[in-house]
Amino acid sequence: MRKFLQTTTLIVTTLASAAVSLVMMHFSCYATVCPEDYFSYETRLHVIIYYGFLSLTLCLLAIRYYSPAVRSFTNMQPLAGVPLVGSCLTLGEALMCIWILIMTLGPTIYWFPTHWDFWGLRTDHLSWLSAKIQLTITGVTGHYADVLLGLLIIPVSRNSLVGQAFSVHHGTLLLAHRLISYLFSIAVAAHGITYIVYATDGSSEGDKAKEEALATGNPTMTLSESKQRSSWFVQTTYTGIAAFLPILAVLVTSLPYIRRQHYNLFYYTHVICGIIIFVASCIHASTDFYLLLPGLLLWIGDWLRRAFFGETNGLSSKTVATLENIGGSWIRISLPAKSSAEQMTEKPVPTCEPLLYYYLNAPAVSRFQVHAFTAAVSASASHGPRFLLQRVSGKPQKRLDKEWTWKLGALVPNVQDSRDLEIRLEGPCRINDTGYINASHILCVVGGTGVTGALSLARWWLDAGSVNGRFTLIWILRTRESLEMKEWTDLTDIATNNSSLEIRSHISSENGRLDTALILREAFRVDNVMAANARGDGWVYSAGPDALIKATERSCIGVRKDLMRSRKSGDQGTWALKDLSWYFEA
Repeated sequence: MRKFLQTTTLIVTTLASAAVSLVMMHFSCYATVCPEDYFSYETRLHVIIYYGFLSLTLCLLAIRYYSPAVRSFTNMQPLAGVPLVGSCLTLGEALMCIWILIMTLGPTIYWFPTHWDFWGLRTDHLSWLSAKIQLTITGVTGHYADVLLGLLIIPVSRNSLVGQAFSVHHGTLLLAHRLISYLFSIAVAAHGITYIVYATDGSSEGDKAKEEALATGNPTMTLSESKQRSSWFVQTTYTGIAAFLPILAVLVTSLPYIRRQHYNLFYYTHVICGIIIFVASCIHASTDFYLLLPGLLLWIGDWLRRAFFGETNGLSSKTVATLENIGGSWIRISLPAKSSAEQMTEKPVPTCEPLLYYYLNAPAVSRFQVHAFTAAVSASASHGPRFLLQRVSGKPQKRLDKEWTWKLGALVPNVQDSRDLEIRLEGPCRINDTGYINASHILCVVGGTGVTGALSLARWWLDAGSVNGRFTLIWILRTRESLEMKEWTDLTDIATNNSSLEIRSHISSENGRLDTALILREAFRVDNVMAANARGDGWVYSAGPDALIKATERSCIGVRKDLMRSRKSGDQGTWALKDLSWYFEA
């Protein structure tokens, strides 16, 4: 039912936005540039084609979601040996990149001749070819920016409907967002630079005919037309600059080093500058608003969910949690169970659902910083979600003291200290992958705080009571100090009486780097004839340091290739699997 509502919301948002955009073209336009005033047919065609592409995209995503064959095809990794954007590109991601390029560059077919003719009427009789070329490029690249701005915020949000409705991996959505943002920046730069080249061309100075043909500040009007209209409509250059400068700020703070070392600077720059970009762009040109509308509605809806809905009614309300120092630089945050009244009025998240993640804000530490954590223990009728946090390391102590986790730890300085702490909680958010549900063997290879997701997955597996399945959890740590954590020891105790549950640690300071390829082959090999006759699907979960995730991904790709070769040859050999899939989160 949830998938149906999410899909319906996407369809209604797309159709309603298209209808509103087309209707608004019949009313007065107050943007500094209104293409519908000069290119009525082409502007309507531009909007219709854009929304047609969006609708077709939803159809293609639905086909992928409901067709296992299509999903398997798009998950192929023909370029597995070529690392791109930090991971190996799947066939579906490659097709998505091509699709985005088609949506962006496709409008050239009708916009280039339209602009070429329009500017030609103004400049041909003046033998002003340079202005004709420059303004044509400015106009066409401006429409590229229209499309890309509209696409920019659709893939990414805390509660991405595209990801949730069609189970699109968060990494794929981020890849789409990054590609669109880079293309958008290039289009905006090309749009601005070509206009600046035109505007600084001194050949028109003193030439009354040229000055009359193209008004300063908005060359879509003649000088006489600009004098008859409000000065508002010649502010196009300034509104363009107002949109471009925040784009530069977003690009700079998106650099990997800044994003990792100063995440909250990156995050709030995105939010604040994003709002400025939206407003300035919509004032700059009306087509920006027409194409931005569906993404804007989804973005506003996402913020409403973040602020007012969720486990504790979102960021708008506070709840009192218990903060504990559990030793080994680990901190536990436990939320209370919902009141009986809340449980009766809200449909609860299934208690067995694993890998739910939340965004925590502790006003006592910082009013603005919000950090993502996967619940180690999911909420139930008797308790709320529980989180395990580890203080960051690897920096000078002076810098560590300023870190959010260290400030939080300073509130409970000694082991076994505990206190109440007011927090704001956003979530739960779900991963867009349910492959673990039908897997016959789940393997978790996690490092550091990545163990929290694996712990929740292990508890789900135990609650599900799988009879024939297997669950293996390997936790990579530097030292043994963290192994005394209650959530871990409870699970190891259960594993001693459950032959299908294997829980073990790998201490890297003692045993060196983990060989993930060897781990996968050992985990998924056939131990006996019965296992060979009961082959099922394997599912791998990995979280933690980037190096561990990349190594696990390479190993998974290698195992899947071996499985495919075995299936083609008709002899699966020692593999205890029919297929293998995985989910990774950094």
